[in-house]
Parts: sequence; structure tokens; C-alpha cells
Amino acid sequence: MYSFATRYARVDKGGLMHWVIGEVGAKLLKAHAETQLVGPGADTLTRGICFTDTDQHFDITSNTHHAVPDTHGDILFKGTLRDVSRLGFEGVIKVDHLAQRTDSYLTMNTLFLSEGARANSIPSLEILADDVKCSHGATVGMVQENEVFYLMSRGLDRITAEKLIVGGFFEPVIAEMPLESVRQHLREVIQQKVGMPRKSKAEQRPGAGK
Repeated sequence: MYSFATRYARVDKGGLMHWVIGEVGAKLLKAHAETQLVGPGADTLTRGICFTDTDQHFDITSNTHHAVPDTHGDILFKGTLRDVSRLGFEGVIKVDHLAQRTDSYLTMNTLFLSEGARANSIPSLEILADDVKCSHGATVGMVQENEVFYLMSRGLDRITAEKLIVGGFFEPVIAEMPLESVRQHLREVIQQKVGMPRKSKAEQRPGAGK
């Protein structure tokens, strides 16, 4: 399946747009979320998760535009990759010159389960006002072996230990989803993806087996 999705919101005075996004399927995915904050007191919370495996390729972009004074944005994406999958994330916070007292944050956390996976995270700021609080950041890392060892020393096998670690990594975002059925479905999909049979490093290389 190939998935192309655009999400757009325009938030006026005192309004709130709360995006909660889960991307786990499709061979190729292109997803964009954009929020325009056009009234004083407008607020947006954006929360997203993605989990790629095999040769899936996800490209996710986020754009938060602060057009007027006294607006707030908080954007957090979490992604996990395995096998030879690819993930690209680009997030932009734009603050117009009239948008004084903007308060906005952008974070992308990426967790790897395989050495053959690749991710590119590009958070950026475009600030034209001089009285703002804005920051961005990105973290990238493998599952920590000391955490796996600790859980295995308590009697768990490696896959079960990784399921607990990855589940905990995503849980802060999943917990914000409004429907229990959706939360439970995503938890199950994540556990299934972690537990998929592992390939050797040679099998993980692009083009292997062709």
C-alpha cells in the first residue's frame, strides 16, 4: 500500500488543535501535518508515532505557523526502525514578525532495533519575532544493551525485553490517544513488529536476496 496524507488545521482565538498521529503501515508513506495559529491564545499539541520494518519508507513533515502574538505549540514525534527500513522527518516552526510572545517546541526521538535501518531528522526554526521562547531537538540511538541485560537478568527473553522497552518508548504518545480501541490496537501492532523474526546483517543489506 502507498499512503499519502495531508492534515491541516487553522486555529483561531483561544482554540486548540490536538493532533495524535500513528503511522505503522504502508510500504511507502508520505504524511504532512500543518497547523496555522491565527488568533491570540491559539494552541496546538501534535503527538505522533511511527514504526518501520522490512523495507518500509516513511517521509513525515510537520509545519507549525505562528502568525499572531501569544500562541503556543508543542510537537513531539517518536519513531522506531528495524531491518532496512527508512524514516525521514522534517519539522518546521515558523514565527511571523508580529507573533511576539510565541512559545513553541519541537522534538523528534528515534530508536533503532537494527543496524541496517536509516533515519534523517531535520528540525528547524524560522523566527522573525524577537520576544519568543522556541526550541527544537532530535535524539537518535539504539536500544540500550544494559537495559536489555537488566530485564533478561530478571528472567525475560531478549524479545520480551525489547517489547517492554519499545512499548515504554511509545507509551507517552499512545496514552494521549482518545479511543481505547485505537490505543490497544497500536500497542498490539508495536509488539508484533518488535517480535518479527530477525534477519542477519547480510540479509538486512538493501538488495539482499535479489
